[in-house]
Amino acid sequence: MQRGKSQVMFRYLPESVIDFSDTHTIGKVVSWNTIPLNLENLNVGRIYYEIVERRLKRFPSKKGYPDKPKSDSFIFLEPKKVNVEIFPLTFICNKCGKAYTFNNLESFKKVFARNGYHCVCGGSLKQLDLVHYHNCGKIESPKVSKCSKHGYQNIVLYKGGSRRLADWRWECGICGEKTGSLKSKCYECDDWMKTAPFRQSQVFYPHSFSLINTIGNHNLKTFEDLNLIKLYLSHYLGIISDKDYDEIRNSDTELGKNDKVLAARQKLMDIGISKEDIDDVLGSLDGSETQNMRDNAIKNVDQILNLSQEKLNTIVSSLQGFNETLNLKGSQTIRDVIEEAKKRAESNFTTICQFPKALHDIGVSNAYVVSDLPLVSVVFGYTRVSVDPKECTLRSFPRDENYPEKTPIYVNSNETEGIILEIDRYKILKWLKMNNIISSIPSPDDDIGLKSWFLNNIDVESIPVFDEIPTDLQITKYVYSLLHTMSHVLIRKAAGLVGIDKDSLGEIIFPAVPAILIYTNNVHDFQIGGMHTLFDTGIIPWTEMAKESAMSCLYDPVCISSEASCHACLHLSEGACEHFNRDLGRHYLIGRTEATGERTIGFWERDFLESVDK
Repeated sequence: MQRGKSQVMFRYLPESVIDFSDTHTIGKVVSWNTIPLNLENLNVGRIYYEIVERRLKRFPSKKGYPDKPKSDSFIFLEPKKVNVEIFPLTFICNKCGKAYTFNNLESFKKVFARNGYHCVCGGSLKQLDLVHYHNCGKIESPKVSKCSKHGYQNIVLYKGGSRRLADWRWECGICGEKTGSLKSKCYECDDWMKTAPFRQSQVFYPHSFSLINTIGNHNLKTFEDLNLIKLYLSHYLGIISDKDYDEIRNSDTELGKNDKVLAARQKLMDIGISKEDIDDVLGSLDGSETQNMRDNAIKNVDQILNLSQEKLNTIVSSLQGFNETLNLKGSQTIRDVIEEAKKRAESNFTTICQFPKALHDIGVSNAYVVSDLPLVSVVFGYTRVSVDPKECTLRSFPRDENYPEKTPIYVNSNETEGIILEIDRYKILKWLKMNNIISSIPSPDDDIGLKSWFLNNIDVESIPVFDEIPTDLQITKYVYSLLHTMSHVLIRKAAGLVGIDKDSLGEIIFPAVPAILIYTNNVHDFQIGGMHTLFDTGIIPWTEMAKESAMSCLYDPVCISSEASCHACLHLSEGACEHFNRDLGRHYLIGRTEATGERTIGFWERDFLESVDK
């Protein structure tokens, strides 16, 4: 059976239970045959940081991961072959209803191979599609309970007309004795396991994320160098020019030596040796023009941003993915589209010229389409029962026999296409102020002030992957929820215009920019050019349909008056949404009157947008 690599990465992971519709067989993926990835084409630094610093630290209970992970603790692999075994090993005869359970596949083969895998009555066998699973990560087949008088001769599954699994019992078909329930204990934890059909999502939660695989901070040590981090931010904020930034980076080795000399001189001064005595022996150290330029840039960043190195690392990791995407060869702006349409003398040129206004009307300041977007999908473990770090154990995948000392990380990198929408910073701040979330904002022409406001006030590091953003992070919650809601509305409408299922699109939110990326999630490992077509010709219907769809839901007024988010209006599949359909709400876009009588102003409300543009 052939499957695309991307499909295997999310649907056929080790320890997951799958079905083969053509043979009506259920199985568990026991292992993969893999090959190591070429790390030259992979942004190892960013992936390692995302796993170790942002994901693993959130789980108090982990199994299979090193206690003190290092860069060489992991092996990055991609699948070549999937190995599956029949599971669960509990069967029911379609003719007489007799139940069978086996501890392993060999026992099952030994009993049934001689009679063509049929029951003793001649009836065909069907797997029971239930499994026992526990939040520690264990999974088991349901076990048949034997009769005290007749053993396993004729045990049947008694449902008693109920659909509740808790009401089902094993029963002796000879004497009618109820031999036991479907309950089972985890032998490792001595705790009751849950029972459910294997298809239910809580049986197996893969833990994954997607990153833009641009060069960025490829070296792991870059994240340890606070000066490099601050230098990058000074360039992003516009404190130093592109030319000066390149000059400083090209002098990085020499400047690093100077830093060591400065550190040594400081240690001498710390033990009481005066600067004059040090200069007499070593000579004075007057920095070069490049050194002074770098030091001034770093000092300016220190004055503007008051953040820990951990938070700066998270911000820079996100900013790099965003900025480097805009500089890809296949990146085009909305102005590029207009210029090309003009050169080709497009018949709808007048309409295309209205694209910037259509984007402006939903709060977008800049828009880009990228045809060579390098995405990397990373799967680093799984949980059962829950995704909440406080309620489950994160398990790594079984170690590869070729790399027994390393924790496997599965990676799939490919080139896809996407649309990046940069949201107007000033409009978001104005919206926050009008909703009484903040009291003051920079002026609309203060670019450094606007950019630094988002860096200082959006706590990217504290945005949980699986949970709602805490209410005490009010600013972060409002901004992220606004961007996330915009993304979902636009994805749902783009899907129809692009001609693919909405769950085949994905998102990456950049709350500190602020921006959103909508991309084609290449489950079938090919591009169809739909995003480019949407960007070139469909901006107006896309934005108009998005605004209209946000206004109502099939379940209104219940939906808008409660969460303002449900499967009918905003939700996407877990593979398409980066935040598991949390922190969403149409009221962020269209407004509503709260139960307290206060009015939430919507970001897409005409009165609000017109007031900002005055």
